[in-house]
Amino acid sequence: KNAVHDTTKGIASVTLNNEDLEMSFILASYSKAAQNNPEVFQNDISDSLKTTRIFSAYDELFKDCTNENLVDTDYNSEKKYTYRCYKIAHDDGTPEDVCLASRLTKKGNILLVIMRSIAFGTSVRNELLDAIESVEFKE
Repeated sequence: KNAVHDTTKGIASVTLNNEDLEMSFILASYSKAAQNNPEVFQNDISDSLKTTRIFSAYDELFKDCTNENLVDTDYNSEKKYTYRCYKIAHDDGTPEDVCLASRLTKKGNILLVIMRSIAFGTSVRNELLDAIESVEFKE
C-alpha cells in the first residue's frame, strides 16, 4: 500500500517501516527529470553532481537538513553514490537520525534511499550504506 508509480514524473517508490526504522526507495528517471526541470537536472554535469541534484529536487522533503545538523556527507566515486546524514530533534526533544543516499544506475537513472530512525542512532548511516551498496542493476 506504500508503493507509488508516477509515469508523468518518471518516479517509482516504496516505503517500508517498523517501529524502529523507516526506509524509502525511490527510482527516478534522470532523463524525465531533465525534461521536467532542466535547470536542476542538466545532462552535461559530472556524475557526483547528478547524484546530489536529486536532493535539491526533494528540498521540501529534506528542508530540515541544515549545515548545523549535518552529521556526515560524502561521494563514493567507485560506486557512484552520494550520501548525507543529519540529526533532527522533534518537538518533544526526541532525536531522530536521517540519512539519504543517491546512486546512479547503469542506465543513468537515480536510485534514492532514505532511512529515518529514533532508535538506531548513528548506525542508520551504516544501514543506509549497506542498502545503497547492495542494490544490483540489470545490464
